[in-house]
Amino acid sequence: MADHGAIVSEVEAAYRHYIEAFNSRNPREIAGLYDRPHAQVAGETGMSILNDDADQQTWYEFVMAYLDAQGWDHNEVEEMWIWPLSPTLAQLVATSTRYRKDGSVLQKVRANYTLRRRDGTWKVVLSFPVLEDGFGVPVLPPAFG
Repeated sequence: MADHGAIVSEVEAAYRHYIEAFNSRNPREIAGLYDRPHAQVAGETGMSILNDDADQQTWYEFVMAYLDAQGWDHNEVEEMWIWPLSPTLAQLVATSTRYRKDGSVLQKVRANYTLRRRDGTWKVVLSFPVLEDGFGVPVLPPAFG
């Protein structure tokens, strides 16, 4: 039987590592934290399937250009919820704050991730951020908080 506590700890560590890699702007490290293929779902853009390293690099450059245009500096995780779905699949919802270079708050965001463990490593297979103002930090029912 799967140890839910161990899965939660592993997925939390994997996500914190993801945030560190993202904040360090290391495209190779970030690329290694995503499974292939994986899907990104975002607002009006809809679903994007990233099949290979070239797709991953294009996505990374797009996201960094978007964030740089806003003066983004780094993200900090505020809250995190994790649900093990099987020994090799988990759902994660995280609320983060994006900060500008001057330390001011740029945006609060909530992102949803599905992670899969392959060869002992948790990697993102699906992500969908909620970025639109007024929708970025939905309230979870008390049972989940």
